[in-house]
Amino acid sequence: MISIFKGGVKIINSRIKKVRIQMEKSNIDYLILGPSANMYYLSGLLPHFDERLQLLILGLEGNKKIVIPEMYRKQLEDEEIEGDIFFWKDEENPVMIVKRILKESKNKKYAIDDNLWFSHIFNLKEIVSLENVYPASMIMKAVRMIKDEDEINNLKKAGQIADKVMEEIKAFIKAGLSEKEIGLEIEMRLKKYSDGLSFEPLVGAGSNGALGHHKPGEYTIKNGDFIIHDFGCKVGGYCSDTTRTFALSNVSDKMKEVYNVVKKAQQKAFEFVKPGVKCEELDAVARDVIESAGYGEFFTHRTGHGVGLDIHEAPYIVSGNDLEVKKGMVFTIEPGIYIPEEFGIRIEDTIFVTNSGANRFNNTTHDLEVL
Repeated sequence: MISIFKGGVKIINSRIKKVRIQMEKSNIDYLILGPSANMYYLSGLLPHFDERLQLLILGLEGNKKIVIPEMYRKQLEDEEIEGDIFFWKDEENPVMIVKRILKESKNKKYAIDDNLWFSHIFNLKEIVSLENVYPASMIMKAVRMIKDEDEINNLKKAGQIADKVMEEIKAFIKAGLSEKEIGLEIEMRLKKYSDGLSFEPLVGAGSNGALGHHKPGEYTIKNGDFIIHDFGCKVGGYCSDTTRTFALSNVSDKMKEVYNVVKKAQQKAFEFVKPGVKCEELDAVARDVIESAGYGEFFTHRTGHGVGLDIHEAPYIVSGNDLEVKKGMVFTIEPGIYIPEEFGIRIEDTIFVTNSGANRFNNTTHDLEVL
């Protein structure tokens, strides 16, 4: 099966224009993409990723070229897809098609999809000189970090669905349920309302919450547990990502104290967002709140990551990243405190940058809720 973007040729062509500007700046002659978010972004196509060679080839001028198995011909016949499509049968060698497209281009410079199988790259070695190959991320990252209106709309819808499920799951949770049962319930509801999952839901209760990204297991939740819920869905190919931590029945004074530290760190970082600040500065704002409260050693990951067609993409809100925040960027703010053998707490929203600050895609309460 092949996924097809319904946003229209106009949006795709606008993106191609921006990508070609980046190619010229980087002296790249050809961009070669495999089945990935990058291919979807520039063609509207997302074929199944397997051993069959499937490529999008974009030069500095002319139509983009799509090399794809014959098995997809019927599905693509009635779709509005710009570019030259080259279908190949299983008994044929698709490398010969690529050779005809690229012609005499051994000395050209190529940006090849970071996620393309090495076996596919290796098979192109007679056409593409590997010493002239660079990662496609050097081209695509700069363009995809700034979301257009269509992307923002999809991300907003995905965030609203995640909020809806977060509210519903609160009524579902009770003592005696396992993490796995809660995870499956979240998954079912996300699939019901959306195009699918951004990632497998994470549920960590009690001491498992201190593991940060805990895959739901057999642990049975009980009164007095903190329970971390981290999940998201897709709309039009675009992801949501949100985390809330609930308490069951009762909480200790220490749990309340730590929760409020995380809440404050998340809010301070959110308020600090605006065009011109650096990603590392955002990370420092959240981290300083937690360190000042004496829990710095228990904040064990970056403050956030970009969200779009991929659940983790640029920009990364982490120490050492001096990239400046720009209008149109979308990323998470998700500080956490994880105390081994006790509990974990994380509060996460996906936000988008405006002219003067930021707005949230997730708007469920940050207050401590005792279920």
